[in-house]
Amino acid sequence: MDQRTKKIIIASALVLLALNFLARPFFKRREAIQTTSKVLSLWKSNDLTFVFNFWEDPKKCPPIYDLQSYKILNKSFKKEKGQLKAFITVSLDFPPGNTLPSGKEWTFELTDSDVGWQINSFQINKTESDGY
Repeated sequence: MDQRTKKIIIASALVLLALNFLARPFFKRREAIQTTSKVLSLWKSNDLTFVFNFWEDPKKCPPIYDLQSYKILNKSFKKEKGQLKAFITVSLDFPPGNTLPSGKEWTFELTDSDVGWQINSFQINKTESDGY
């Protein structure tokens, strides 16, 4: 092998290594957002059968019906005790008379696991205007 070929191989290896470190966090974050979007889409279509698969503890999965629309508002990620966590805030709209309040912000907390992103919790965000 000549000198030029060695340089090309080394440069290619460095580029691939750099892409691995730069792209992996991007794709991991995208997977968390896709998981949340999938759950919201299933809720919107009133298909609760598959929603349980996305929860770390299926007993914590709320039975959400009649979701009319949703919007992902904010996404944040952090590493906690060596585990990547995602906090995704959404706004949910329900028809009048639904037991859940419409137009409120809710936060999904997800943890990256061996089987993909799993939802740990789903909670309404308390605001001063709600009296909290």
